[in-house]
Amino acid sequence: MLQISQHQIILPAKNELARLKEDFSRQHCVVLVQLLGPALLDLILEKLESAEFYSQSHKDDRQQEFGSDITVRENEGILHLIHFVLNHPQVLGSIQEITGSMAIASFAGRIYRNLPRANHQLNWHNDTDQPERLFGLSINLSRRPYRGGTFQLREESSGRLCYEVNGTNPGDAHLFLISPALQHRVTALAGDAGRTSAAGWFLSAPDRATVLRNLANDVGARDSR
Repeated sequence: MLQISQHQIILPAKNELARLKEDFSRQHCVVLVQLLGPALLDLILEKLESAEFYSQSHKDDRQQEFGSDITVRENEGILHLIHFVLNHPQVLGSIQEITGSMAIASFAGRIYRNLPRANHQLNWHNDTDQPERLFGLSINLSRRPYRGGTFQLREESSGRLCYEVNGTNPGDAHLFLISPALQHRVTALAGDAGRTSAAGWFLSAPDRATVLRNLANDVGARDSR
C-alpha cells in the first residue's frame, strides 16, 4: 500500500508494486486504496469545511465546454497542503515505479466539488491540451457516500471502456494515463450527496520546487491582504 500519513510515507511492498505496475500497463488506470492515511484525511476534511469555493467551467482547446463545478480558490492553504504531500519525493518515486515513467517531475492540481441538480458535469475529454500532463490523479474527499459520479476511461477511437471507478472510500485515489488515444469523464450524480475530489496531474515540468514555491506565493498573497 502506498499511503501518505502526517509523519511518513508508507511504500508498497515489492509484490504489490509489481501488481500495480502490471495492472496500470494493462488497463491504464489503478485504484490506490487509502492513499491518504486516516489522520491526514481527517485534517484535510476539517480544513475543507472552511475553504472558499467558486463556480468554474472548463473548455477544451476548441473552446467547447466539457465540465463545470465549484472549485477551491487557488490561494487556500488546503490546496497547498495537497500539493505538499503529493510532491513528496517518495510519492513521486512510487508513481514513477507504477507508471514506468521517469519523466515525472511534479504534481499540480485543484480541489473541486460536483453538486447534484446543479448541472455540474465532466464530459469526455483527454487533458492533452497541455503536453506536460502525463498522468491524472483523483482523490476522494467526499464526507458522505454519493450515487453516480463514476469515473470512466475509454479508448477514443473505438469507444471501448478501459476502466471505471465507482464508490471508493474517502482517501482512496485513482491514477490514470493521459494520452490522445484515451478519454475520461465523470458521470452525473444522483441523490443528495455531492462529490468532492482533489484532482490533478503528474507533470514532466515544472519541477516540484517550482510548484511548491508558486503555491506558497499564492498563500502568502492571501495572508497579506
